[in-house]
Amino acid sequence: MSQASIPLELRCTYRSKPCPNERARKRNGTLHKLCQTHRLKANKTQRDMQRRLREQRRQQQLERQLAASQFSGEDFQAIELLDEFLKADIPLELDTDTELDM
Repeated sequence: MSQASIPLELRCTYRSKPCPNERARKRNGTLHKLCQTHRLKANKTQRDMQRRLREQRRQQQLERQLAASQFSGEDFQAIELLDEFLKADIPLELDTDTELDM
């Protein structure tokens, strides 16, 4: 069928540029909005977009998990103070005899 013989309402409604192809038919016999070529292109674009979004969500989730498992600057300061305390030669046992005399 030539381009001129396809009625306007049966032509593909691809947005980027006019498409002379006939609209594809659904399984139930009604018409899709696009021709088969542009349907395949649109479906591929949609799959690619969904894949990119899934990858972004996975990456964000991994970053959140990593951030939750890392220490903050305050945590590192507390660890350094504890380390200094443990390295210091401070007796940990109290002289109970002197405390009882009070």
